[in-house]
Amino acid sequence: MGANGVFGRRPALVGHRGCGRGVVEGFRENTLESFLAAVRFGVDWLEVDVRRTCDDVLVVAHDPGRGDGSFWADLTGAQAVAAGALTLTDLLEALPDGIGVDFDVKTALEDAPRKRS
Repeated sequence: MGANGVFGRRPALVGHRGCGRGVVEGFRENTLESFLAAVRFGVDWLEVDVRRTCDDVLVVAHDPGRGDGSFWADLTGAQAVAAGALTLTDLLEALPDGIGVDFDVKTALEDAPRKRS
């Protein structure tokens, strides 16, 4: 490793939500297209917000809920995907080798009633 550990010798470029918040350069945040575009634009690392659905599927989402008032924690993985969510598995499978990933694992009050197991 370089002098700066995992980041190497130069400043690391990190893409948050892919290309950024909202719609950047035509790419909507937290979509596979946005993450892959960020890589094409030259980022070294991606910061990925991760949430858990009620059946323990990990999805890429910054906010605890959707615009319609439903919460990711109350949806199944299939429902989340049908609603447009990107699964973490699909993102990781699509990323090219050599891209660093920083996971920001999110939680919300909607997660609290779950059993510890």
